[in-house]
Amino acid sequence: MLLKPSYQVHTAENVESGLQLLQEKRPDTIVMDIRMPGMNGIDGLRKIREIDPHLSVIMFTGFGALETAQEALRLGANDYINKPFDAVQMREVISRNVERTRLQRQSEATAHEVQELNERLRNELAQKERLASLGQASAEFVHDLSNPLTIVWGYVQILAKKLEHGDGNNGLRPSSSPRELQIIEQNVRLCRELLTMWQSYGKVGAAKTKPVSISNIVQDVGKSVSGMASQNGVQLDCHIADEEC
Repeated sequence: MLLKPSYQVHTAENVESGLQLLQEKRPDTIVMDIRMPGMNGIDGLRKIREIDPHLSVIMFTGFGALETAQEALRLGANDYINKPFDAVQMREVISRNVERTRLQRQSEATAHEVQELNERLRNELAQKERLASLGQASAEFVHDLSNPLTIVWGYVQILAKKLEHGDGNNGLRPSSSPRELQIIEQNVRLCRELLTMWQSYGKVGAAKTKPVSISNIVQDVGKSVSGMASQNGVQLDCHIADEEC
């Protein structure tokens, strides 16, 4: 009757019943005697803290049991009231601890909301960074793709000239050009690889990076452009070290 005008009060005969009520009702404060039938209040306090570490718990303690009250505080009780208690003091203590629990829960809810907002913000920033890097990667992709396409186009022109020369050679079939065809095929394959890399860009589980030989790349580039260089009267010298790098 002392608290019912201001609070919804639930009572339990023992600690076990109180723990059941705790999980069903989720109260703002628990007022519990240290001396309880069956499981005592100290053991009950330990159980409460396993269920809800932030719920305010007030312990009743008898006169002269200061040591027991201090033990309860050490184990996580928020306050204690000596018996016999003063009604005004009891209301003040309970009011203070109810407010404490509500503020704690509000703080937890706010912290959770802030955490969710931070996560959303990180995702948004990551998305914007991906889009920004995508724009940079687009420019690099166009640049990388233009090189083998230029080589392919150059060798197509070389083959076209050979075909034209062959057509004028008494109608004879032009000689085959396996070297030019090989270079065209090699650069078309490179274009396909670049396109595959682009399609997998930014995807989860994209192909892992692997080591490459710079020497082999330089040799391939030299072979690719040597024909066009020769057609344009340019001498191309390429010196590769014996040791691969």
